[in-house]
Parts: sequence; structure tokens; C-alpha cells
Amino acid sequence: MRCRHVRIVLLLLSLSSLLRSLPLFEDLAAAPSGSRTWLAIGRGLGGGPCAAGPRGRLGIVRQSSSGQDGQTLAESYLLSWGLPEEQMAKLRGRCRTKKLTADVESRVKPTLEWLSELGLSVSHIQKVVTGFPMCFESSLADRLKPKVRWLSDLGLNESQVVQALVIDPMLLGRSLDNKCRPTVQTLRDLGFTDSQIVEVLTRQPNILRYSSKRLVDRTSILKAQGRLTMSSLFRMADTDAQFAARFGRSAE
Repeated sequence: MRCRHVRIVLLLLSLSSLLRSLPLFEDLAAAPSGSRTWLAIGRGLGGGPCAAGPRGRLGIVRQSSSGQDGQTLAESYLLSWGLPEEQMAKLRGRCRTKKLTADVESRVKPTLEWLSELGLSVSHIQKVVTGFPMCFESSLADRLKPKVRWLSDLGLNESQVVQALVIDPMLLGRSLDNKCRPTVQTLRDLGFTDSQIVEVLTRQPNILRYSSKRLVDRTSILKAQGRLTMSSLFRMADTDAQFAARFGRSAE
């Protein structure tokens, strides 16, 4: 009986040593006292209170109640989720206060899940949130989702929407009423078809940042020279100097 007890104890000690060597338990051991920790399982981004990181294995997404090394809770979460340090530095630099202060549960997680549902890969999501960190401060229901619905209604398919967002993450922040709709209407008034507008928005979505006057003036110059084509439409993003070098004069 005593030998059997000894074997059981040795077996339990071996099992304990094996478990401590696993990455999951290494991460748990490294977690600071008082931290709030989520288990992340699988490859997806959703799953209630859990959020899976891009590593595709059982991992830890942890967030200290006070942040770590001066990080906010949202920043700690994104780093644990898989956002590289260099991209976090860019993200902070684009925040008004140089810190991301969005609430993790009500803003960060739902936004990451929504971007994943749109068909963006992890690397695409990283580019979008780094390029436009205000997406975590924007309302999904009132601002972000209506923007994507508008793009779809124009005729962009899922992959074109993804491409547009990755090329120009700031697209998510542009006003539908003050920028997007007026610009598209100007392009229609200038004679461009909806299919041509879809192509432009897919390949050069930042055309929506420009004023109607810029579009009208430059289109007039191109028309006068007989050079108004689909390819010339992409010159709307040129600086004044670049446009003048190509077409002989500036539109502004």
C-alpha cells in the first residue's frame, strides 16, 4: 500500500512539472498579481468574454487593472491580442491624447470582432486599427457599420470593401453626409459611371477626402486637354506640383 502511495505522489509531481512547462502555464505564472486575465482559445476573434489572439493556440490575453509600463487597459489588451509593439507606437501617435483609452469590453472587443466578420485578416485588422485608432472610439451602430453599408450599396463587394479599408483606414472616420456622399455625387455629375466610381473607391478610397472643387477643377483641365480617362482620375491624389508637372498647370 505504501509503495502505491509513493507511485501516486511521484506521478502527481511529474504531471505538475509537465503542466508548468506548457506555454499557457508559463504565461499564467508571469501574470502580475492582481491582473485580470482572459483565456483565448482558437483562431477567431469572438467568443463572449474571451478573445482569441492571432497565434491560433490556447493563449493568454491579459489586462492589468492598472495597465503595465504606463499602458492603458486597451493598449495592454491589444498587445496581448497580437498587435506588434511598433504598430502600437504608431497607434498611440495617432490618438489625440497619445494614449488609447477606449473601454475594452464595450469598444475594443466588439470592433475587433466586427472587422473580423467583415473578412479582414489579422494583419489587415492591425493595419486598420493602427491607421485609424479612433475606430475604437466610434460607435459601431451609428458610424462604422453605416459606412460599410453605404460602400456595399454603391456596389463594392466584400473583398473590395476590405481592400478600401486597408488602403485608407481613415475612410471609416469620414462623414457620410459632409464628405462621402457629396464626393460621389460630384463624380456622377462629372460623368463617371457607378462602376467607374466603384473602381476608384476600391483602388484609391482617399479620393473621398478631397473637396468637390478640387475634383471639378482638375477634371476640367483634363477634359480641356482631351486626357480625361479612368487612369487620369487617379491623379486627383497628386499634389499641386505633381499635377502641374503631368498636365502643365495646377488646378488650385
